[in-house]
Amino acid sequence: MAYNIIKYCGIKDNETVLDFGCAKGYMVKALRLLGINARGSDISYYAISMCDREVEPYVHKEITTADWCISKDVFEHLTEYEIEEMLKKFKSYFKYVFMVIPLGDGNRFNVPEYENDITHITSQPKEWWEDKFKKAGWKIKQFNYLVKGVKDNWAHYKEGNGFWLLQ
Repeated sequence: MAYNIIKYCGIKDNETVLDFGCAKGYMVKALRLLGINARGSDISYYAISMCDREVEPYVHKEITTADWCISKDVFEHLTEYEIEEMLKKFKSYFKYVFMVIPLGDGNRFNVPEYENDITHITSQPKEWWEDKFKKAGWKIKQFNYLVKGVKDNWAHYKEGNGFWLLQ
């Protein structure tokens, strides 16, 4: 998956990446194995404490500046206010953001299985998210419902996930 994200985004060897919502640091480790200067940030002290010891020095609670931010399956856990604030905050930390967000209709997710996670609280359509990105000052460089090698197990849901490149 990390390789496919690098390829899709066009992340260069000399660019830095922060995995926002990195949990136990698996993406950070994969990116670093591929030669990318990657770090991770997560609000969960538990997740950070359980990260792979090889990436422990690179995973923290704080957000740090980087060329790129990867945020996969994070923003659906935030309230509308938190989403707006975080998107504004990102402007001072990152040049580019790769967002992966489960989509819904405002009440339910388009992928029924996503309803099983009680921490999922924001299930909005593509247009809603794009309005939030634009209001926070982000330009949408690219959007797709599918990115090969990322969340392929949900590809049979035509509009189950949104994949954005923001600048």
